[in-house]
This record gives sequence, structure tokens and C-alpha cells, in this order.
Amino acid sequence: MNGYDSGAATFRASGEWTRSWLRPWPGVGPVTFSLGDFDKDEKRVYIKTNKGDDVDLARLEIMDLATGSTEVVESDPEKQVDFGDAVFDEQTHDVMATAYVGDRVRIYPKTERCEKDLERMRQALPAGDLAFGSSSVEPGATYLYDRQKGTFKLQYRIREKLDRKQLATMTPIRYRARDGLMIPAYLTLPKGVPAKNLPVVLSPHGGPWARDMWGYDPDIQFLANRGYAVFQPNFRASRGYGKKFLNAGNKEWARARCRTTSPTA
Repeated sequence: MNGYDSGAATFRASGEWTRSWLRPWPGVGPVTFSLGDFDKDEKRVYIKTNKGDDVDLARLEIMDLATGSTEVVESDPEKQVDFGDAVFDEQTHDVMATAYVGDRVRIYPKTERCEKDLERMRQALPAGDLAFGSSSVEPGATYLYDRQKGTFKLQYRIREKLDRKQLATMTPIRYRARDGLMIPAYLTLPKGVPAKNLPVVLSPHGGPWARDMWGYDPDIQFLANRGYAVFQPNFRASRGYGKKFLNAGNKEWARARCRTTSPTA
């Protein structure tokens, strides 16, 4: 079960149904809740949640299904974004790695084996986000990893006929809105021309409860290839930056939100 839920969440454990109620909190917006893996005893389950009046960023917790009590496992070490995802060992059910989507994907290995594998990947493969298999100048590539030999063999590339040398780099930036709120964004500049007095395309994401992420985007690359700078603001109300940032867009669609989409407004 993923997404927002202010009603009831139902779990199945040991053949019986256990009901846990998630109460809405006035003024704090929808409650983020998603279900992860069980622990090795199958008595507790990992959850992603931002439940609590004093909790802004969603975090990884573990819930006792019998009592409903929870323990915090981890939140963003950089205190910037919501908890992203976790990879579990299929045999022990231990957490092998956690990930957060900030300016780019950040992966935190939790086991020695995972740390070694991740370091090998970072050294052997082109710069990109391993979790999504792409970068702003790489639509995607799949490799076969031999753990014993420590080697990587390219299997195929997505859109292999596309000249990677012609693709423009997407750069994470931040700017301050008129009311002082810091806004994360991405800027893509065309290749081969001075970054001065360029025509700019403002490309806000949909949603509004969504967000742009670093990586390959064919529409952005098309515009950059035609000589445009492309600006993608994750304006207030964008998901992934906590409840306060999400709720900062409430009743502001014609005011602060519009001013937020432009760093000069």
C-alpha cells in the first residue's frame, strides 16, 4: 500500500487481520504512509511515514503489529527530503541499503557486502543515478555484474542511436523566493553556446503534488538542443520535501506558488 492515507490501513500477519488506524491531523496535510518488508520474525513491519505533529520529513520506522507501537529506524541524514526507499535481504529481511531523492539519488549501504558492491559500481560505471540507471546525459544502460570477479558487462543501452555527446547536463540549483523560502530546482543549459542572455523555457512539473528529479528527460533535451535554457522549479507544494514545504502551497495557487516558479519574480 502506497501514497497518502488518512483513513485505515489493514495488514495481514500470521493468517490474521490486524487493523491499525491512521488519524488525520488538522493543518498538517495528508499523512504519507507506505508498507515495506517484515522483519525476520514476521511480527514487525517496516513502514514509511511522516505521522506526528512534530514530524516534518517522512522516515523509515518499524511497527509492532500486535501493539501498534513504532520505532524510528532512519531519516534523511542531510535533513532535506522524505525517506525514499529501502532494499531488504530476501533471506534475513535486514535492511541492506536506504535511498533518498534529493538533488540526486543518495544511497546509504547498511551491510559490508552492499557497501563493497556499491563502491565497485561507482568506480566502474559512468556517473549517474544507479537506482534509476540513468543520468541527465544517459537515457539508461543495463549491466551484468559478476560479484566474484567484480566486473560489469554492458548488456544494452536505451535509445542506443542517440548521440550522448549532444546531450546537455542538468544541474541542481536552489534559489530564494520572494518570501525567503528556499526552492530546489534544475537548470539545463544548451551545449556549445555561452551561458549568457539565453532564451529560457520555464517548465514546472504537473501534480501539483509531484516533483521533478535529476535525470534524462527527452523534452528537456529537445529544448536545450534548440538553444533554450530550461528551468524546472520544484515549487512549494512539491512532494518529497516534507509536510511544511508541501503545505506551503495551500491556498497559494494564484499568489506565492506563481511567484515561486520564477527566481526573478
